[in-house]
Amino acid sequence: GTDYSQTGATTFSATSGTVTFAEGSATAIVTMNPITDFIVELDETVVLTLVNGMDYLVGTQHTASGTITNDDTAGYTLSKATAMVSEDGTSMIDAFSVVLTSEPTSDVVLDLSLSSSPDAAVDKTALSFTSANWNVPQPVHITGLNDYNVDAD
Repeated sequence: GTDYSQTGATTFSATSGTVTFAEGSATAIVTMNPITDFIVELDETVVLTLVNGMDYLVGTQHTASGTITNDDTAGYTLSKATAMVSEDGTSMIDAFSVVLTSEPTSDVVLDLSLSSSPDAAVDKTALSFTSANWNVPQPVHITGLNDYNVDAD
């Protein structure tokens, strides 16, 4: 697909189109509108060139160009910054979710680990995101483990 739509052309494809000038008019307006997406990509240049047709000559060929600036950033969002679990059985499980901030062009795997692994466990070791599920939050559950040792929070 293309990263823009247009208005003003009678026919239009990704590489060519037809502009109809009103009778007696020397101008026509064609507007290129960027299409919002969530894909991190390079900026793109759109070039409009008037070329000779079957029934007319353009004369001096002119072009107009514009740049579609990428405004997406790769990253992820956590539903919360801190998960709290305990070893005493009162709040042994907590959860948070992870979602990507932009659509990936290839699969993304986020590895998970805990800094205090003797006192807690995570229910999975990785999260996998694709272009089909990148914007669907994936849950992660943390369970407090009772090791029967007295230790600091």
